[in-house]
Amino acid sequence: MNISSDNQTFSKIPKIGLGTFQLKNQTEEELRALLSNALKIGYRLFDLAECYKNSKMVCSILSQELPKLNLTRKDIFLTSKIQPKDQGL
Repeated sequence: MNISSDNQTFSKIPKIGLGTFQLKNQTEEELRALLSNALKIGYRLFDLAECYKNSKMVCSILSQELPKLNLTRKDIFLTSKIQPKDQGL
């Protein structure tokens, strides 16, 4: 959903997303099927974290699956978390 204000367009982040924590032990084939199906049923928010150790694979699969569904990177949201030790404190 887009919101316009003063000639600017903003996207509203979805309230529900797919968490990838439980997906860290999936094979690439399993992960591809899951992400593809999530996109097909309307998921547009994907939650990642460095410590899940699957962000590169998730992003790679999403970049391959989006065009198959006539979607682009602008159609999805990726959220992430940084471990406290990496926050520069």
